[in-house]
Amino acid sequence: GGVRGGLGGLHLLGELLGLSQDQFARRIGLTQKSVHRIEQGTVEPKLQTILKIQRFWTEQGIAFEDLRSGGFRLAVGSDVLLRGREASDAPAALTAID
Repeated sequence: GGVRGGLGGLHLLGELLGLSQDQFARRIGLTQKSVHRIEQGTVEPKLQTILKIQRFWTEQGIAFEDLRSGGFRLAVGSDVLLRGREASDAPAALTAID
């Protein structure tokens, strides 16, 4: 599904919100090391962890839409893009994953 498929892109979403890996981990109740392992695909997160991540992104205005092809589309509100850009002073960029 979309959320599971998007776990490898956690760092991109964190950057979008102007969060470091450690800041993101704290917000969802994990350690930075756990988030790193999930991003790298070296561990399979528990359903409870996936739901925490999904809830966090939803609260931030970010949604994953499953595609028939098996990939997903990331839906991000313009307010989220502006908020993340202000926080990081970095240009906003998104990567599509099919």
